[in-house]
Amino acid sequence: MIGVHLKRIRKERQLSQEQVAQRLNISRQAISRWENDLAMPDIDNLVVLSKLYEVSIEERV
Repeated sequence: MIGVHLKRIRKERQLSQEQVAQRLNISRQAISRWENDLAMPDIDNLVVLSKLYEVSIEERV
């Protein structure tokens, strides 16, 4: 599931959910929903996440 990967990569980058949310200009709750597989980021947010986390989308952001 994508949420497990999002959480792992965020923690590897030593970022909090709040820090990621601020950079994407969204709520911390949205990050939590993604990481718990309750929702999926849209393509625009996936692109920003891939840049922030320095991984390609193909690498299962």
